[in-house]
Amino acid sequence: ETLYTMTGNEALDLFSKDPSLAEAYHEGFRAQAAKWPRNPLDEVIRWLKEEVPRQHVIGDFGCGDARLALELKDRTVHSFDLVQINSRVTACNLA
Repeated sequence: ETLYTMTGNEALDLFSKDPSLAEAYHEGFRAQAAKWPRNPLDEVIRWLKEEVPRQHVIGDFGCGDARLALELKDRTVHSFDLVQINSRVTACNLA
């Protein structure tokens, strides 16, 4: 909840002081999303695979762990989030 009440710069400062917090946040998000009756990202992935031409470039802003890029390996996907938690993510303060 703390992250939702602070600025991007404050969150970046927090994660810079303790990088393990970013991974903990994303683990918590994945655990919560696993409980949802339907994950909207599944629908986005389906739509992109079925409706969007392969040559289109996809930008995923606030990508988290960049699941979109993982699921669309045959596409060009640029994944951005505040902290790079894996090699698919480009660190970027979107605020």
